[in-house]
Amino acid sequence: MNHNVNVGLLSVGIYNFARNINVDGKKIHILTWSTTGQERFNLITSCYIKHFDGCFFIFDVTDIDSFKHLDNWIDLYKYNSQKKIMIILGNKADIKERVIKSEEAKNFAKERGLPYFETSSKTIQNINEDFETMVRMILISQNENYLKRSKSRFRLKYHNQKKVVKAGCCA
Repeated sequence: MNHNVNVGLLSVGIYNFARNINVDGKKIHILTWSTTGQERFNLITSCYIKHFDGCFFIFDVTDIDSFKHLDNWIDLYKYNSQKKIMIILGNKADIKERVIKSEEAKNFAKERGLPYFETSSKTIQNINEDFETMVRMILISQNENYLKRSKSRFRLKYHNQKKVVKAGCCA
């Protein structure tokens, strides 16, 4: 079974790329968009966000400003999307001269109920693991949503001792 997943990378122009990965024996096609975290792309970003199945919020551990803007990006995503699958990534974890310490970033994510991982684009540290985690979270969410919809749409009603199945929101 093949699955398609749209993931937003709100990090540092707008560009996209696609890749296939295997997660738990399933072939997953990921379409990734990056808005580079620049405010001048907010209007365009808002249009794309509503189609994301999940979102990475990436900040640079050597840049306090990128960290300070995380809440703005999280709020923008929450406002424009029904889907709430989010992961915070601290990039450039390979650099020793950090401005944002791991504990500070972990606490920030924990306060918002979000997972946090450190990564490095340069060394590819945790890149695959981050995508696999995102895909698993999305698949779990989609499965839960499917179960909620199917439970609410199909109910059994009894009329005169005969079982009648009605489908739809008004059953």
